[in-house]
Amino acid sequence: MPLTDVGQLIGDYAVIADDPDVLTMRNVIYTPFGEAGPHWGLFDHGRKLITQAAFWQGGAPRTPSQVPITRLSWREVTEEAPDPSYIYGGIMHEHYGHFLLSTYSRYWNHALLADTSRKILYHSDHNMEFWFARPYVAAILGGLGLSPDRFVRFHTSLRVREIILPAPGMEEAGFVYTGFASASNALGRRIAERHIGPASDRPAYLSKAKLTSGVGHIVNEQEFTDVLAAAGVQILHPEEMNFGEQISVFYNHPIVCGQTGSALHTSLFAPGRRIVGLSFINSNFSSYPMIDEANGTRSRYVFPSEEIVEVADAGQFRNSFRLTDPARTAEEFLAILADSA
Repeated sequence: MPLTDVGQLIGDYAVIADDPDVLTMRNVIYTPFGEAGPHWGLFDHGRKLITQAAFWQGGAPRTPSQVPITRLSWREVTEEAPDPSYIYGGIMHEHYGHFLLSTYSRYWNHALLADTSRKILYHSDHNMEFWFARPYVAAILGGLGLSPDRFVRFHTSLRVREIILPAPGMEEAGFVYTGFASASNALGRRIAERHIGPASDRPAYLSKAKLTSGVGHIVNEQEFTDVLAAAGVQILHPEEMNFGEQISVFYNHPIVCGQTGSALHTSLFAPGRRIVGLSFINSNFSSYPMIDEANGTRSRYVFPSEEIVEVADAGQFRNSFRLTDPARTAEEFLAILADSA
């Protein structure tokens, strides 16, 4: 059976043609991440978790989870944060894709971030030097003019007199704002500018063959990509490229394709692309079409149907699959690329 379009969407979504909200909250309780367990977060002086500061997925709290009401009362929290006002930067997430969709999604308001009079208050069990050591974090936050000294976290619960809360530009399996996509496009061009060159007429395939760990992969992907390469598709490995080069792939090639995964989320930084995604299973997370629609991207996600099986794998991947006839699947994939051109 040939490649078929993915049939099931995991999670609903809404695309909102607007900018997200910006809220000003006063007399807030900041509870640190880590030792407090699920009691971390921003709470109002009535002990309730502030909705727009919470960590959500598809309208529900997600891991690391948070309680809706803190055990600490306003009177019990006596220490006060040193500055009169902060910007909230959310929780720092270690996975690249979730960093983009659940951390970076708060960094869409470039004018607010440019106001150096306020520190950015964040939640994490690591300091910002740890995060800036990750090249994509340094590229994204550095591209916004932010450095580690703009950020602050506290190790004890504090009263915060005022905090400016940029609501998330998107929520996984929930919603996305077109204003978030526009802001990401502007940042992406800034980061990738020196790598954007004359447009190639070759599709690009983002391979996982050199990844050593992740959520899922195809163990015999190399056999699949050898056929694509012979037909003129450029095979690229994101882990061998700096972040600006990764973004530029979406500017420099007529179609970008690859296994569904975080690498395709990088399309957020380049508007109006064409994407073909190869899924391991007959379902797809709504984050993909959500970003595509907000970003003006023409996309198609396909599934190998009877041509793929799950296998045990001793590597560092949660799920591993094998194409039963990688050459045939590649030929079918090439036909879809030709139809998408």
